[in-house]
Amino acid sequence: MMLTKFETKSNRVKGLSFHTKRSWIPASLHSGVIQLWDYRMGMLIDRFDEHDGPVRGVHFHKSQPLFVSGGDDYKIKVWNQHLPMAAITLFILFSLSDFFFFFYLHCEEIPTSENLILALPFVTVMLFLANKNKGLINHSVSILKHSWDENAKWCRFHRFYKTNSSMKLI
Repeated sequence: MMLTKFETKSNRVKGLSFHTKRSWIPASLHSGVIQLWDYRMGMLIDRFDEHDGPVRGVHFHKSQPLFVSGGDDYKIKVWNQHLPMAAITLFILFSLSDFFFFFYLHCEEIPTSENLILALPFVTVMLFLANKNKGLINHSVSILKHSWDENAKWCRFHRFYKTNSSMKLI
C-alpha cells in the first residue's frame, strides 16, 4: 500500500532520509539535485543544486537543522535547511589516494606485495578517521569511507546558532 507518491524530473533517486521531527524527506537525485519534500502536505519545499554529477546519499542531522550529502564529484556538502546554498563543502582528501591506487596498480614493474605495502598507510588513516569520528559514514562509489562528525561542533555550527537568536533549533 503506497501512502504517497512524488514526481521528479530525474530518472533515478539515489538516496532518501527522514527528518527526526518534521515530515520532511530529502531526495538525492542522479541529476545532481537534492529535493526537500514534505510528505504530509505532498509538496516540494526546497531544491538544492550544487553537486556536479549524481548525489549518492543524503542524511539529516539528529539535533541541528542540517543535512549532509555526498556525490560523485568527491565532495561532501553540509547544508542548512534554511539557506539556499551549502554551508560547508568538504573536498575529499582521499581522492588523492584514488590517484595513488590507479597509478601504482597499473604499473607493471611494481610487484603486488609492494602495492599492498604502499596501500597500508592510506587504509590506516581511513580506519583512524572512521574510528575517531564515530558519526555518519558516507559510502561513496569508491571503496573509501568518508566520515562526518555527527554533533556538528567540528564544523563550528554551534557558534552560529548561539549568536543568531532569530534561528530556531529543530
